[in-house]
Amino acid sequence: MFREYGVVAATARRLTGIHLDEATHMPDLDKCARAYENWVASVTATVPKERLLMHTATDGFAPLCRFLGVPVPLGSYPRVNDTEDLLRQILVLGAIADYWYLTMFFANAAVFLTVYVCFCGGQKRHGKAD
Repeated sequence: MFREYGVVAATARRLTGIHLDEATHMPDLDKCARAYENWVASVTATVPKERLLMHTATDGFAPLCRFLGVPVPLGSYPRVNDTEDLLRQILVLGAIADYWYLTMFFANAAVFLTVYVCFCGGQKRHGKAD
């Protein structure tokens, strides 16, 4: 993990040519889009067409396997981090962020009740109380 923002900013600038805003630690989205478009243009201009496959996940296995010269697998193309999954994750994480204090309350209450029943209530039930 990077220890300082300066290291992160320098790495991001070196890899992408994008400067991060010092106040928000976020890049400018327009600069990000331009950097990506410039990178794609550079790759397509540099790599010979017979060695380059422009592939998107919605294309599936067929073009990728044809390009690599391997048979198409029988299973379906993996769908990881699609919109539905990301929205579900955002909902769950939002609920955790909103209600974490309730989890802590109930966890502490459960520990307290367990200790009370085991050490205080248990002695009275077995006739060991004063």
